[in-house]
Amino acid sequence: MDKLSTVSSTLRRHFWIVLLTFGSVVGAAVAYLSTATPQYQTAVRLMIDDRKTGVTEFGRAISEVSNAPPGDANPIATQAELLLSSRVLSNALDEALPGTADTTGEDAIAYPSIGELRSTLQIEVLPATNLLEVSYVHPDQEFVANILNAIAQAAVEENAESIRLEASSVREFLEGRIPQQQAQLQELETRESQFRQTSGLVAAETQANTLVQSLSGVENELRATLVQLQEANTRDGLLRQITGVNSPVGGYAAVRAGQDEGLRELRTRITDVEARIFDSQSRLGDQHPDLLALQDERADLQQYYDERYARTVGGAVPENVAASDDVSSTLIADYITGDVERNTLASRLTSLQSSRQQLQSQLATLPQQQQQLAALIRQREEEEETLKLLQSTLEQARIAEAQLISNVRIVDPATVPGEPTFPNPPVVLVMAIAAGSILSAGAVLMLDLLDDRVHGDGEATDLFKVPVVGTLPKLESLSGIDHLEAFLDDPAQVEPYRLLLKSLEFRNENPLRAILISSSLPLEGKSNVVARMAAVAAMLSKRTLVIDADLRQPLQHELLDVLPQPGLTEVIEGSIPLYKAIQATRLENLSVLPAGRPLARPLMTLESPFMRKLVTKVASYYDLVIIDTSPAGKSADALTLSEYADGLFLVVRPDYSPKDTVQRTLSDLQNTSGSNLGVILSSTGDPAGKPISSLPEGYRMSAAPAISGVSAGASYPDD
Repeated sequence: MDKLSTVSSTLRRHFWIVLLTFGSVVGAAVAYLSTATPQYQTAVRLMIDDRKTGVTEFGRAISEVSNAPPGDANPIATQAELLLSSRVLSNALDEALPGTADTTGEDAIAYPSIGELRSTLQIEVLPATNLLEVSYVHPDQEFVANILNAIAQAAVEENAESIRLEASSVREFLEGRIPQQQAQLQELETRESQFRQTSGLVAAETQANTLVQSLSGVENELRATLVQLQEANTRDGLLRQITGVNSPVGGYAAVRAGQDEGLRELRTRITDVEARIFDSQSRLGDQHPDLLALQDERADLQQYYDERYARTVGGAVPENVAASDDVSSTLIADYITGDVERNTLASRLTSLQSSRQQLQSQLATLPQQQQQLAALIRQREEEEETLKLLQSTLEQARIAEAQLISNVRIVDPATVPGEPTFPNPPVVLVMAIAAGSILSAGAVLMLDLLDDRVHGDGEATDLFKVPVVGTLPKLESLSGIDHLEAFLDDPAQVEPYRLLLKSLEFRNENPLRAILISSSLPLEGKSNVVARMAAVAAMLSKRTLVIDADLRQPLQHELLDVLPQPGLTEVIEGSIPLYKAIQATRLENLSVLPAGRPLARPLMTLESPFMRKLVTKVASYYDLVIIDTSPAGKSADALTLSEYADGLFLVVRPDYSPKDTVQRTLSDLQNTSGSNLGVILSSTGDPAGKPISSLPEGYRMSAAPAISGVSAGASYPDD
């Protein structure tokens, strides 16, 4: 909102410059519109690469335009150049020019030649489309539309003829190429058939799957047989250990011998004789006749046993192999059965290993055969597809040659323009308004840059970096106490000063008892501000004292209608007591300490050590002491007195005070003054000051309230 108000105030300051600049630009535009010759413009749009122009796929292929890679010829750009060819433009002019056109006389319309038409036609490729837009400008409305439509139609006919010639050349090529392709295909079919017969491959994939499945079954059966054979070997070894039989034949003999009753009886008798021989040896000795008789009996029994065994079983009698009980017979029978099974498993394992090797060999040779067959099949299929494509393309080329197709189509014919395109009054006026606004803004900006004066509180806050404690309206400069009383009777004028006093009261934790008012230059309104602030403070029942410390151009005695002398200079010199120098005004609660007698060296008065004592004393008695001092940009009085006051406030007059001077003054005050610093904006200037003369004859000084503890002279009591 502050920025908007600043812009508004800037425009108000330079209103006439803005009005003059803006009016000049708009007026020039209106004059131009009244004298310019109207021109008419229209356009025709052509579509390139229309895929629906051909009946067949080949027709669409030769009538469409592919996207060319960077650096290659662009068909759309080529078509745009063909539109400018002499043949197309000549045919279009013959079609568009009226036969009875009058090209002579003062009012005759000049129609273009081929060269002029080529240079004035505007051809544009619409972005991201296959559309060409051709536009033309001419004073003749009907000629503009006719020439563009004639150019478009000529382009379509030229393109159709080029496509027909292309289809004819393709047909002638295919008619010679197809017989060659048929011969190649027949040769490949013969080679494939011969390979199938020699290799035995019919369905390569099916055969491969069958071999893999068979090999997997053989592998599984081989692993199972191997496990069974290992189990049979283990069982055979255990039975050999238990039965003592080492072969199936011996086991069979042992079972037969154990089952024969005669052999069993003979074995019993032999065992009995052997027991008796063992007993006789231990009792009778080795040469006893009875022992010898027993040995002969055992030999006879053994011979008889061997003869009977040979007749019953066959073969020689094995040692310790006779299954004389059921357990032995069963174990030997199990051994014989297991040995037969083991031999069977071993034979089966050998057969399975042979089958696996054979299947692996077949699988190893199958991929090579399959690869050779696949290559032959792929070549045959490619040749078949090529032949089909050639035959289909030939038929489509014949159809395309017979029909009239084009990859250029008129999608938006040119129409007769109803309104002139150039000049366009709304556009010209809008541009004039925009240009006038820009130039006006530039002029305002230039003037504002050249203007070094302060404008407004927003600008002051941003520019000076110190708080703006109050903004006072522009009023008539005070001319006396009567004028001041009239000011107090107007609440609208009093309220800004009352708001200023409240702002000073609440902006600090400690009350401001003595404040210093100055400015950067004379006539900025500081004395008017002091007088009105003091009058409003007095009206608010505050005991207020105004000290006129501007010893160069004092104004407070004129504004408040008091005697200019005695005053501050006399008090500091000690020629009069303070209470006698302070004068009461006609306003209740308001007193004034005027500047006093003018001095040749006023700075000695303000630099006096008694100045601090004076300010401190009156600040302890009065509720508010306002000191009016010389402009801070012209003298150091404000810097000196700021050491004694609670606050220093610089009056800045908008549209009058120079920015550089105010900034420099504030910078000096900030660097040297420790008081509260602020800016008061006031649009009311001060009247030119007059030198203080002697006291007017018959002028009586009003009595002011006495201030105890402050006496005249060079010394002050310590209190």
